[in-house]
Amino acid sequence: MLDRICDYLKEQNRAVDAFELADALALPIEQVSAALSELLAQGRAFISKKGKYAAPETLGLIPARAVILRSGTPYARPLDGSPDIKLSRAGELRAMHGDMILVRRSRERRAAGAELCELAAVTQRATDKLIGVLKMEKRFVENKPTIVRRGRHKKLVRQAPEEIEYLSAQPCDLHVACGIEVTGATRGALVGDTVVLHIVEWPRRHTPLKAEIVRAAELLTASFRNGGTLFTCGNGGSAADADHIVGELAKGFLKKRPVTGELAEKLSSLYPDGGEFAGKLQGGLPAVSLHSQSALLTAFANDCDPAMIYAQTLLALSKPGDMLLAISTSGNSENVVNAAKLAKAVGVGVIALTGERESRLLSLADCAVRVGDTATYRVQELHLPVYHWLCAKIEENFFEE
Repeated sequence: MLDRICDYLKEQNRAVDAFELADALALPIEQVSAALSELLAQGRAFISKKGKYAAPETLGLIPARAVILRSGTPYARPLDGSPDIKLSRAGELRAMHGDMILVRRSRERRAAGAELCELAAVTQRATDKLIGVLKMEKRFVENKPTIVRRGRHKKLVRQAPEEIEYLSAQPCDLHVACGIEVTGATRGALVGDTVVLHIVEWPRRHTPLKAEIVRAAELLTASFRNGGTLFTCGNGGSAADADHIVGELAKGFLKKRPVTGELAEKLSSLYPDGGEFAGKLQGGLPAVSLHSQSALLTAFANDCDPAMIYAQTLLALSKPGDMLLAISTSGNSENVVNAAKLAKAVGVGVIALTGERESRLLSLADCAVRVGDTATYRVQELHLPVYHWLCAKIEENFFEE
């Protein structure tokens, strides 16, 4: 299947979406989406800015291996044997010596007129170890607000953020400087020492999220096309985000979505003002925020278990083939995790939207989008562009205007 998809992408000489691929090759969209994820990891496919797939050659990308000289100067060594090209230091992507990468030629030129290239993607890491210099850094950690009792009254008092120190390492062989947090035993190493580090996980800000977001859009689009409903849930600001997403999907977002066709004709035939009536409506996609069911939630929380409110609501409203978008900045919110557990048991797909840390939601999700921060307010800020892109992409798949 992988070779068939690669051959089709090369034949088209343009970027195509997963659904076009599935239709052209007569394959289930779930299999095509999983195969595309594997091809992305191998560097045999690339995602365009619009979330479509193409052969790297189609987009002018060059498969190469990253080469970092002892001086720290980065180069891309093309796999076709052509001369090395110096890597520009611009951009957010990071490559280590030996990584398999995709690069594009830059319009910029060095002083001597030699070519420059820009890093487009890291397709495969060469090693899980790197050399770095230990150092101490500081960051602020939010403290939970406390409840202060004054007679019969209670008041929620916000606590000032706490400044803490943590051990990090400045890598010696990355062509873009970035600190990496060090955990576990230091084995006697001191600040300022040069050490060999084992990378447990790359920070999400060093890993492109594009593939995960596109995968989420594909899963949601496939569910809607099969008559599915999207359920969203979260707590606090994430609950507001869950409502926000429903608002973008159930009515026009970037497009007008006029009501046309059979429904418009039926309205016109039933009512004298049916044409005007239809003109005031917009096409929508079925989406429900679980916390909007206030009577059910409050009754169940009072009578049974508050941690199970979203699971109970999902049990009552969902059917196999629906989707759950579980939003949690930590990825460990108990009521959201319980909803995801229930979803897996009843055949509802799960998309998790979290921060960068490992969490309980990740093992339950069919697709996880982890933004590159841990502070609650920053994670929420980074969630906004993610779900706005999702809503725009899904709208594009269903509505022409």
